[in-house]
Amino acid sequence: MLLPDQRTIATGYVSNGNNTQFLAARYNTFGVLDSTYGTNGFTLVSGPGEQSYANGSYLQSDGKLVLVGATDTDPLDRSSMFVRLTADGILDTSFDGDGVSVHDLGVQRDEELQQCAVLVNGDLVAVGGVEAQVTGRFEGVVVRLSTGWVGIGTNETVQLNAFPTIFTEHIRLSYEWPFGDLPNIQVFDALGKAVPCSRSYGQRGGSSITEQLTFGTDLAPGSYVVRIGSSTRTGLVRVVKE
Repeated sequence: MLLPDQRTIATGYVSNGNNTQFLAARYNTFGVLDSTYGTNGFTLVSGPGEQSYANGSYLQSDGKLVLVGATDTDPLDRSSMFVRLTADGILDTSFDGDGVSVHDLGVQRDEELQQCAVLVNGDLVAVGGVEAQVTGRFEGVVVRLSTGWVGIGTNETVQLNAFPTIFTEHIRLSYEWPFGDLPNIQVFDALGKAVPCSRSYGQRGGSSITEQLTFGTDLAPGSYVVRIGSSTRTGLVRVVKE
């Protein structure tokens, strides 16, 4: 995936012939491993089993990286596995205590997650497949981890106001943010897909912030959610494009 600063993150898995591990690597703009990420430019993560495969990943707005896949918990059982890394490629201990979360859905013989995303409210959702023990058929599965349990999102709500709430091109936001650096801002459509917008700062009087979001003329009419947030707090407001 391409980062805003034109560096690149690649994810997957690597094997030495005996063990397989999750892999995340970051490359600079010249295609060379970025030594400031993980250890010498990459991070390897093992699960409880000898074989752990990362299939999908999601880059959060705060730079943290979520990887999903599977790990062998015993010779006859493969379980779902989540990993979260900090923006520097280090295991994020705010995610289930050690950065790794493994789930056995119980009645299936093999489970394997393929892709994931973070919802507007901060919940983590992953999709994949399972092989049922009784029928041997492969079936789809959706796993959702709540905001508080995995440490994604926030423990504090920020009051976010938008004017006008029914807009054509611009929205003015106002909120209280006495926390140093300004928060990240994302806008999502009704399906949870992020939509592009430009951000211009207005004024900052103490902790009171005003700023403007501008959307392209090709933005489809409909309902949207604006989210501001950091790793510990968030604010949401719903707006409508005419």
